[in-house]
Amino acid sequence: MLIENKYAVIAAVVAFLLVLWLSHGSMFAAFGALALIAGLGWAARRLAGR
Repeated sequence: MLIENKYAVIAAVVAFLLVLWLSHGSMFAAFGALALIAGLGWAARRLAGR
């Protein structure tokens, strides 16, 4: 459970930084990517029943 959370956090941070870089500093797009990845991690954890 903890390892899966680590991977979700790492993926969210990497997506945030990558989108921030690719969008030339657009915080709106970067926080959108962060929310998307974090939401997918949360949903996967809930669906797994943990």
